[in-house]
Amino acid sequence: MTRGSTYHGLSLRNPLFRCRILLLLATIPLLALAQNAPIAPLRFAALTERDDLPSPRINSIVQDEERYIWIGTSNGIARYDGTRFETIRPNEYSKERYQSNFVEALLASSDGSLWVSAQDSLFFIAAGQKKLQQIEILSPEGQNLVRSGRTLFETSDG
Repeated sequence: MTRGSTYHGLSLRNPLFRCRILLLLATIPLLALAQNAPIAPLRFAALTERDDLPSPRINSIVQDEERYIWIGTSNGIARYDGTRFETIRPNEYSKERYQSNFVEALLASSDGSLWVSAQDSLFFIAAGQKKLQQIEILSPEGQNLVRSGRTLFETSDG
């Protein structure tokens, strides 16, 4: 500071400082009320194979736009509506003779469809549907080039 100047940073003469003090004083009663507010008890339930979960090994969980929870397990996909599971197994929809039900990753895309990476294939379920559709990219020899991946992602343009 130079001679003759006045510092108003932490002074009550500074309007900004006064405003901050008033805001602080106004929040003290609110903090006291918040401490006495009752907290609703949280309820947790373990969902297992007895509840029709296809496997206890869960690899991926997503929620779609319709608010269903999709669970990818080592023995298929479970769609959970908050009450019960409905199981979908990739090998029932595969064009190959043997297909694993091991689901590695799930992706709920912005268009409402669900993408499923199974051990040896890629599937999707159209929005509002429950049927898997296998995605194939064939080599010139007719061999499916799609292999599984542990991560699915969506680009900004879908």
